[in-house]
Amino acid sequence: MDAALEHLELARRAYQDHREYMVAYYFSGVAVESVLRAYLSAASGDWYAGHDIYELANRSRFLDLIAPTAWDEWKGRLSEMSTRWRSEHRYCSEHALKRYILSSGLHLRKGGDGKTGYVPGNLLKNNALRVLDLAREIVAEGYKRWRESSRR
Repeated sequence: MDAALEHLELARRAYQDHREYMVAYYFSGVAVESVLRAYLSAASGDWYAGHDIYELANRSRFLDLIAPTAWDEWKGRLSEMSTRWRSEHRYCSEHALKRYILSSGLHLRKGGDGKTGYVPGNLLKNNALRVLDLAREIVAEGYKRWRESSRR
């Protein structure tokens, strides 16, 4: 669990202090992987070599810790994180990540009128912030539940 917190802090500093959006993107994904791997190890002792966030969440039984009334919300977060954080992003260039963001439609959002439009501003910065925000939510929930449980 400590690794998740450390990686999240590295992501935050990279984003806020240094404007290193690729680094923030990377460490946000690693932070989420770390918290889910801690749960997987505690739940079964298994090792999953993949990096798919949604699959890690399923294997680690992360959602078992969440109140059933919040499952849809958390499935949405994990699914979005899984779409935004792919294992190949660990090795890609900034140009390749931008291409992925565009091809996946991650640069779009629905407005109040229900119409889809472009998110204004720096493409990588905006998406790095979204990945960082998702990582903060997932790691915070994971850490909170970890402390409440006997998994330590």
